[in-house]
Amino acid sequence: MKATIEFDEEKMIRLLAKGSEYAFAKIFERYHGRIYAAALRILKSREFAEEVVQEVFLKVWSRRIAFADVKNLEAFLVTCGRNLTIEFFKRRNRE
Repeated sequence: MKATIEFDEEKMIRLLAKGSEYAFAKIFERYHGRIYAAALRILKSREFAEEVVQEVFLKVWSRRIAFADVKNLEAFLVTCGRNLTIEFFKRRNRE
């Protein structure tokens, strides 16, 4: 039987806001796949989808102090990923 470890989103947000690399890694581990898959569906490029994921988590880390006010981390990250994917898609089409 596989043991499941509960993910305490509120605790991870608090730790992230304090600069915890552990919390950042756990958040990345939990949500990067969903953001990547959504970006890949739109961009049709693994390389570009990976860039979107990197941009999302770069923003997360650089703005970590502001995350103390985030109530639903998953919704926030998915929305951020979607917005960056759309921006990336528009940029790519202009080029």
